[in-house]
Order: sequence, then structure tokens, then C-alpha cells
Amino acid sequence: MKMSVSDFKETCATKGIPETEYQVVPGFYKDTLTTKTANQPLPGEVALAYVDCDLYSSAQTVLEFLATRIQHGTIMAFDDYFCYSSTALAGERLAAAQFLKANPRFHFSPYWPFGAGGMSFIVEDKSLWKGGECSLLR
Repeated sequence: MKMSVSDFKETCATKGIPETEYQVVPGFYKDTLTTKTANQPLPGEVALAYVDCDLYSSAQTVLEFLATRIQHGTIMAFDDYFCYSSTALAGERLAAAQFLKANPRFHFSPYWPFGAGGMSFIVEDKSLWKGGECSLLR
């Protein structure tokens, strides 16, 4: 559930991802997503969010951070969406359900399952819906 910065950079290099294409922000989500530094500005609008938090509390923190940054068309990919409980909402799935309840403007439309327990969604802004359907389809 953790990886050193050097191991992360080595993994990226092995996969052909140059260091110029990413920025490492070490630390816990609750500490790093709320602090803006000169060297590590926080993103504004997000087109793709890959949520790999494992735990409910971490996923909740990440989704709170994303609430003002996601938009209609953002892809949300949850690495562990179907993990941790076969009988109840848990982990990332529980955090996503609570996020949608707290942010009724958004709808997560299922997009693509991946890996052993991952699921991706396309974010829809319900303010664009008219008469129960998306006004963009007209």
C-alpha cells in the first residue's frame, strides 16, 4: 500500500514514462491535497482521475479534493472499486456513493471495468440534463 519515490520512478522508467511527464507528491492524501507549494501547484480541472486509494478514508479525501475539479466528461477510474466486501459497500465504492449523495449535481455513468476490481465512470453534470435526459444528446 506504499512505494518509495525511487521505486515509483524506476517503475515509470521501466514502463517508458519519462520523469518530465509526471510529478511526484510524496505523503498522505490528507496532507498533500490541501497544501499548495511553489514547486507543486495543485491541478485545476481534471480530465482523468485514477483513484487508487485502497482505503475508504483515503478515497473520501481524494474525492473531496476532486469535487471542485471534475467536470462533465471527466473519467473517474477506481482501481479497487469492487474490493473489500461482497455484502456491503466499502472502500472506494462506499466513498464514491457518499460523494454522489453529497454532490447531487454529478452522476457517474459506468464506462469500463478493468483489472481484478477496477471500474471507470464518465462524470455527467446533471445540470445539463433536461426532462430526464442529457441535453447534449439533442
